[in-house]
Amino acid sequence: MWAFIRNFRSFACIAAIAIGIFGRQDSSWAAYPTLGNYNLVSQFDALPNPDDNATNFSGIAYRTETQSLYIIDDQSTRIYEYTTAGAYMRRISLSNFADVEGIVFMGGNTFAVIEEGNKSITRLSITDSPANVTIAKSSGVTLTPNLAGDFGNSGLEDLAYDSANNTFYVVKEKTPASGSTVAKGVYQVDNPSGGGTATTSILSEVTATVSPLATDLSGIFFNNQSDGHLYVLSDESKLLLELTLNGTLIDSLVLPSSFSKPEGVTFSPDGHELFIVGENRELLHYHATPEPSTLLLVAIGGFMMLARGRKIRRVVGR
Repeated sequence: MWAFIRNFRSFACIAAIAIGIFGRQDSSWAAYPTLGNYNLVSQFDALPNPDDNATNFSGIAYRTETQSLYIIDDQSTRIYEYTTAGAYMRRISLSNFADVEGIVFMGGNTFAVIEEGNKSITRLSITDSPANVTIAKSSGVTLTPNLAGDFGNSGLEDLAYDSANNTFYVVKEKTPASGSTVAKGVYQVDNPSGGGTATTSILSEVTATVSPLATDLSGIFFNNQSDGHLYVLSDESKLLLELTLNGTLIDSLVLPSSFSKPEGVTFSPDGHELFIVGENRELLHYHATPEPSTLLLVAIGGFMMLARGRKIRRVVGR
């Protein structure tokens, strides 16, 4: 009887360890889980917003210090801050910007915003003050990728930032029928400190992988925290793709059919949370569980600790 109770307690201990790992909210994972490990926990059909013309959400960024979401809206030319639970916090109005399509958090108070029409990226300083503010384009540093031609409405849709290499990755939505020789794809853009023209080159292997899988490209995210993977979003295909920088496809995530126009993607720094914003003020929130191999290692470790404990008790009891 006592042996049964001891065994039961042992298995209960292992179960508690496993549950604790699944429920942890720290950054102890060695890498982001692959996309197959993310589960949808909430879907917002229309985030609350005080502005009637905020009808074209086009990009999203997660700010580490405030643990909040910065969502850029093309129609109102504003950035809106939300909690991760979808509660409205404040607005940041952008002056002398046009056709804003994407936003990325670079660290500290620095963000970058991409404009589709004039093919420019502007680095901006946005403090974490709770007040509504207006930020002029002239207060930032603007750089222009050296991509020729008039892109029309098939241009640069979003951007990601690679902090280790101080470079941006941008997505060009489609290959237009005429007017530009720049094809749909993923491009690398240098980040000169003083702005100006930025050297730009296509990530040919990444583009070759995503092009047959996605009819358009609408968003992008780069994982600076661990494995350096790219995440490329498609509006028309309702698909999120995870790739290495050499074009190897790691995993994919099919979005709900009810989510109308996915436009931007971001993760929390620890990789636990995934957020996708939709044009009509929509938001998807996913939560990840560890890889199955992680749980297996935890279980094995638990059994080893218990076995070691039993050996010690036997030695002490002699």
